[in-house]
Amino acid sequence: MGIESHGASLGRFLLGLGFMIAAISIVGQFDKETGGTAMRWVSPKLDQCLDRMERFTGFRPPVEKGQYPQILLAASTTYFFGSVLLMANVRFGASILLMALTLTSLVMHNFWDYSHDPLQQQAETAQFMKNIGIAGGLIYYLATSEPFKAPQRHPKPVPSTRIAAASSQG
Repeated sequence: MGIESHGASLGRFLLGLGFMIAAISIVGQFDKETGGTAMRWVSPKLDQCLDRMERFTGFRPPVEKGQYPQILLAASTTYFFGSVLLMANVRFGASILLMALTLTSLVMHNFWDYSHDPLQQQAETAQFMKNIGIAGGLIYYLATSEPFKAPQRHPKPVPSTRIAAASSQG
């Protein structure tokens, strides 16, 4: 194993570790009724996102506040399993994380909604840009890693004595 493969393994581990720690932290404090402490930040962001969707499309997805904890749990579970797969060098894990990160960034780091509060806008912009960098790392991994290939089944070799006998008869 060369330094390149050690570096790639370390990079995958560190990239996945951030997602894994976030997931474990949320699930560790999760409450199925209230969603836990993370709902203090998630609930208003989901409200803003749903309001924005309704404003722009005229359609509001049928999501009730009581479902917010399940959305949070689903996102955390996605982060956890995506990170495990990424660390195990399974490309599908990076795809899962990229999709989840994109949605999370658009919902949780909506800097465009904070023009009235420059400090909050700056903080959300920084988080959004950080996520763009992480997304770039996931895209780089997807672009440069080998796709999974199932082991090939090879036909059983013909013993060399049969080959020699067949060629001497012809």
